[in-house]
Amino acid sequence: MRLGFTGVVSLCVLVTGCATSPKHTALLQRREDIREAQAGRDAQFYERYRSDDGFQSTRWGMTVDEVRAQVPNAVASARGNLTAALQVADRPALVHYVFAQGRLAAVTLHFVTRADVRQEHGSLSELLTLKYGKPLSQQDTAFDAEQRLGLQESVNFLARATESYQASKYGVAATPNALVYADTQREARARQAALLAQDDFALVSRWKNTETEVALFGRQSPGHQGVTLHYLSSTFSQRLQQELQAQEQERNQERARGL
Repeated sequence: MRLGFTGVVSLCVLVTGCATSPKHTALLQRREDIREAQAGRDAQFYERYRSDDGFQSTRWGMTVDEVRAQVPNAVASARGNLTAALQVADRPALVHYVFAQGRLAAVTLHFVTRADVRQEHGSLSELLTLKYGKPLSQQDTAFDAEQRLGLQESVNFLARATESYQASKYGVAATPNALVYADTQREARARQAALLAQDDFALVSRWKNTETEVALFGRQSPGHQGVTLHYLSSTFSQRLQQELQAQEQERNQERARGL
């Protein structure tokens, strides 16, 4: 007979009393004391923490009131975050200050512009590179689509060249087959995707220093275009993720009550 963890513990209690022995109880209490002490130290650290980095004059770890003092026109949201309309890099932007347990953890900017998305993304990318250095990564889905088309064109060209060579060498005319048809269809789909990507694409560039992760997003699709800049505190990123997950769980519970 195989016992699970609960069964093993129960058997241990019945046979030896180990789970309730003074020594074992003291060990469990010691572990709990250590966890509580660590939690207390973490709370004190985050309460006192103020980064040297952030967005403009705000710093990671600032309280809502401290951010308000730096951004007087900021307006509070339902969940305790702040929003302000600002000029950023000579561009109008809607700026969202996001807090994790009352401390500034992230800032997201939505640029209000009708300029060409690719041009605007490139211009902001140059400015961010001056501040943070060369991007860690860059992605252009339209370029990726063109690359896939070019690769498929090369594959098909080599296949046709091989067939022509064999036909001329052995005097046997090349005959269409399922593989050739499949490659032709893949090239047609890749060409269509590359064509669509000219007007429906995403651009992503990322930077990082010791305190901040930066991501610049550009998005264009039929009927929509926009550029978004996201700053995230490396120190508060985990706490922010936990808070966002808790908020999502609350929203799901509210939705469930309506069923």
